[in-house]
Amino acid sequence: MAAALLGSPRARERAGGWRMSGESPTTVCVRTQDGARIRRVTGLEVGTQTAQGSGMWIFDGFEMVTVGEPLRRCRRQVSGLDASEVLIEVAGCGVCHTDVGYLYDGVQTRGELPLILGHEISGYVVAAGTEFQDLVGAAVVVPAVIPCGDCADCMAGRPMICRRQVMPGNDRDGVFGRYVVVPGRSLCIVPGAPRDPDQPLRGDSGVTLRHLAVVADAVSTPWQ
Repeated sequence: MAAALLGSPRARERAGGWRMSGESPTTVCVRTQDGARIRRVTGLEVGTQTAQGSGMWIFDGFEMVTVGEPLRRCRRQVSGLDASEVLIEVAGCGVCHTDVGYLYDGVQTRGELPLILGHEISGYVVAAGTEFQDLVGAAVVVPAVIPCGDCADCMAGRPMICRRQVMPGNDRDGVFGRYVVVPGRSLCIVPGAPRDPDQPLRGDSGVTLRHLAVVADAVSTPWQ
C-alpha cells in the first residue's frame, strides 16, 4: 500500500523520510536492456525530446545507490523502445512499503543498483513499440507486477506466480522520474481522463489520475 502519493520531484523531496541528494548531472549514464552502460554528455532540459520524431527522451529521476543513503538525482535516456514496450509520462506515483524495504531495510532488488525505485504508476502513454501503437495518448494505470502472459503458469490462469513477470523499480527502473518504460501488456486504460492529471475524472469522487497511481498495488498485492 502507498505511504504517500508523489506527483513531482519537489513533492518527493518534501515527503517525510525520503531524502534526495545531488544536482542534475551533465553526464548521462544509460543502462540498456542487456546491462551495458553508455555514458554521454548532454545539456538538454529535463524531459525534452532531442528532436521532433527522433524517438529520444532525456529526463531526470531519483535513483537508489546503496542501502540507507539518500536517493540520488540522476539522468536517464530512452533512445528506443522494444516492440512490446511503452513510454509513460508520469502523472503520479506512490511510495510503497516495498520501496522503503529496499532503501532502508536491505531488501535486495532483482535489478542491479543504481536503480530508480517505484512501482505504483499512473500517467500517459507518449510513445510505444510496434505492438502497442494504439495506446499512444491513452491515460493508464500500470499494474505493480506485470506477468508475461505466455508462460505455462500464465496460460493456466496463475499469472501471480509467473517467473517472467516484470516489476518496475525492482527488475528495471521504476517511476521516481519524469518518464518510465514498461511492458505495454496489461495496462489499465482510464477512459475520458483529462490531459491535466490534477483535473478530476468523471463523476463526483474528486479522484484524479494522480490518485489512481496507488490503485493497482492496493488491489493486486492482497490478491497475489
